[in-house]
Amino acid sequence: MSEKDKLGLDKLPSLFYIPSSVVHKFLDTPTSIDIVKKAFCDYAIGQSHMPPKMYLDLPQFNGDFRAMPAYIENGYAGMKWVNSHNNSRSALPSVMALFLLNDPKTGQPLAIIEASSLTNIRTGASGGLAAAYLSKPGASRLSLIGAGNQAFFQAKAIICASNLTHISIFDLDVNVATSLKEKLKFLFSGKVTIETSIQHSVESADIIVTTTPSRSPLIKKEWVMPGTHINAIGADAEGKQELDPELLRSSIIVVDDFEQASHSGEINVPISNKIISKSNIRGTLGEILTNNQQGRINSSEITIFDSTGLAVQDLESASHVFLEVKKTIEETGCIPEGVSLLPF
Repeated sequence: MSEKDKLGLDKLPSLFYIPSSVVHKFLDTPTSIDIVKKAFCDYAIGQSHMPPKMYLDLPQFNGDFRAMPAYIENGYAGMKWVNSHNNSRSALPSVMALFLLNDPKTGQPLAIIEASSLTNIRTGASGGLAAAYLSKPGASRLSLIGAGNQAFFQAKAIICASNLTHISIFDLDVNVATSLKEKLKFLFSGKVTIETSIQHSVESADIIVTTTPSRSPLIKKEWVMPGTHINAIGADAEGKQELDPELLRSSIIVVDDFEQASHSGEINVPISNKIISKSNIRGTLGEILTNNQQGRINSSEITIFDSTGLAVQDLESASHVFLEVKKTIEETGCIPEGVSLLPF
C-alpha cells in the first residue's frame, strides 16, 4: 500500500491548515517579488478583482481588524482577516492574520493559511518592486525609519532588487535598531549603521523606507535629496502619516490602489486636508509595471510609493503556497511537515 493510500488523501477533505513554517518554505523573497509583480499586473489589467479593505475599528482596544477579499480570474478566491493592535506591552505581535482560500466555482474552502508571515513577505516584496522601478539609476544608500519586522522584510527585498552599499537605521528604541542591524548582517555585506536622528538617516539616502505607526509627519521636505525614492509603508489606517505633506505635494506619487490609499494610506491626511488631490497621483504601481503609465522620468525627481497592501497580493501568494503543498503531496504521497488536514 502506498503512502498516499495509507493517508487516504483522495478521501479526506481538502481543507488544509498551512502554518508559517510552510509559508516560509515555499515563499522566499525572490519568489514573492515575482508573485507580487504578477498580482499588480493582473489587477491593473482587470484579471483580478478586489473591493477596498474593510475596517472594524476598536479604539477601546487600541486596534482594528481588516477584511480583505479578492478573486483571480481562472484562479482562486479568498479573504485575509488581519488585525493591527498596539501590543507593545505584551508578547504578541502587532499584526496577526489568517487567509481563507476558496474554490470560486463552488465556494468550497480549500485552505486556511497563516498569513502574518505571508503579509510580511509580500509587503516587503512590494517595496522591493517599487524601489526597483522607481529609484534613480545607481541608488545605493537605504534609510530605514522604524526597525520592526516590516523594516527587515523591506530591506531584504530591496537588497534583492537593488545594488545597495549602505543601510542606515533609525528607531526610537535603540535595542530594536540594534536587533535589526544584527539580522541584516546575515543578508548584506555592505555597511550598516544606526543613526541618532531621522534627519541624519535620511538626508544622504537614495531610498527611504518608513514603517512606523506615526500620526504626525516624521520626515521633512528639506531633509530629502533630489532623486530620492520613498516607500511609505507605515500609514495603514485613517489619520496615519509619516511624511511632510509639502514633500508629497512636490513629489511623484505612486499608489498601489487609489481608493485604499486615499482612505488609509500616506496620502489620506493631505487629501482630506485638501493639500493634494487625485491629480497629484501619477498612477498605480501596476500601471507602471504594465507600461500604461510612466514612473520616474529623470534622476532628480523624488518618488513616493504609498503602499496600503492589496488583497490580490495575499491571494496570489496564498494560491502559490497552496499549489506548492498540493504539488508536494502529488510528487511524494506525503503531506508536508507542519501541514494539517482539518475536518470540514
